[in-house]
Amino acid sequence: MPKMTARVKIQDTGTVTGDLKIVQNKPTVVIELEKGTCEGEFKAVVSPWKPTVGQWVVCIFKPDGDGDGFILGGI
Repeated sequence: MPKMTARVKIQDTGTVTGDLKIVQNKPTVVIELEKGTCEGEFKAVVSPWKPTVGQWVVCIFKPDGDGDGFILGGI
């Protein structure tokens, strides 16, 4: 199972967070063509969702101020 955390850059301050746990668990599905033609066999690759570099995300932070928080999902 891949590490389900990511760091986030907060644009207002330029601050980069520590690792935040990713809460969204909707899988990403990629369909790949196994052979070089449309008549070839297809393979589905299913993996957990992780934000891509530069993608906007929604985060929530614990109110204790030490930077712990969660990524709720992508926008």
